[in-house]
Amino acid sequence: MGSRFTLKNFFKSFVLLVLLLNQIVLADESSQFLNNFNLGVINHQQKNYPLAIDFYNKAISIGGSLTPVAWYYLAQIKLATGEKAEAQTIVSKISMDTIPENLKKQVLLFKNNLYVTVPAVNVAPEKDEQSLFLSAEIESALVQNPSEIANSSSTKINSEINHELRVYSTFVAFQNNHADSNISYSYSSQNYVETTDLNYSSHTLSAPFSFYFDALKLKIVPEYFVDNSSNILFSESKGVSSTFTKKIDSIYISINSLYTAITNKTTDYAYLTGTETKLGFLINKNWSNETAQSSLTLSLSARQFRYKDTNTVAASYVSQPISLTYQFCDSDFECTLSVSYENKKYIKLSNPTPARNDIKTSADFKLSYDIDDYFKIFSGLNYTKNISNYNTVNNDYNYSQSQVSLGLGFDY
Repeated sequence: MGSRFTLKNFFKSFVLLVLLLNQIVLADESSQFLNNFNLGVINHQQKNYPLAIDFYNKAISIGGSLTPVAWYYLAQIKLATGEKAEAQTIVSKISMDTIPENLKKQVLLFKNNLYVTVPAVNVAPEKDEQSLFLSAEIESALVQNPSEIANSSSTKINSEINHELRVYSTFVAFQNNHADSNISYSYSSQNYVETTDLNYSSHTLSAPFSFYFDALKLKIVPEYFVDNSSNILFSESKGVSSTFTKKIDSIYISINSLYTAITNKTTDYAYLTGTETKLGFLINKNWSNETAQSSLTLSLSARQFRYKDTNTVAASYVSQPISLTYQFCDSDFECTLSVSYENKKYIKLSNPTPARNDIKTSADFKLSYDIDDYFKIFSGLNYTKNISNYNTVNNDYNYSQSQVSLGLGFDY
């Protein structure tokens, strides 16, 4: 027996028909967006920029979940064709919350490389953004001839295993095209299997804030630091650092300075109370394409620790560290290779003649892989060699140390 026609049944059928037609329209719009987006990507990769721009704009006008990515790719083309101001304007429309997790790192690097500033003419400032970032890393390392043990021949061992936990959290209080400010906290602990008296932990609280002026950036970082040795409060530090950076095309030139007041909280090491000062120079070159970014950084600095003077200990020192770092990253992998050299001269303040001179060289390799949007695995290799002119029966500061490590990280 057929169903009876009623006004109620007709209305229900009509509503279902409208919903079905709406889903068909949405699916068609989604298909149109993806077709234009994909054609944009293909032409982008082939450097057919005019066609790529046309397809990206069509996709953006239709709208879809990948619209912010289309904006990002469009900004890349504008920068590649010399339209930096246009690229800055486009990037200012992108909110990091709308970017897929696997692209956030690339987009953030791209925005930083642009030193985003909104043109003053007919463009309103971007709305302040707030966000919270959390990350944690667990790392285990096998150390051959650990340097801490190499300094005491009576307890010298050939190898050591240590486990390290690192936790980072950052709250971005505000972030726009002219300034940003955040509050950061980090915790680190190291636990040794055999030499438990070397167990160590630290807490760092900082409040960096930055100002952007076209191709210039000024960053100031107040910082508070405390560390513990074998669960006993060892020292606390209060300091401030500043960095002034100038951007010329894809090259960054920075001058940085640091001043820290250090107070030791123990009786045996009370003389380790003093100040740290540092003046540095850094030059960085970046390369990027649609899928990967790389950089080369040269860092030079002069550093000084001035501690309380004693008759028996020359704890104060001056040093000139130099490092060269190459970094490569794409959507999943990040690779870092660095080499460094440091000439460290220990002195007694009452006698400026160096009491001990150490020359340390090291090479470091790190590789990380993003398992998914939240987890990553990483490994590292390190080799360090120290040559010292201060060697006695009980102390040998000449050593060669190697380390291999493996870890797991979490980002949110």
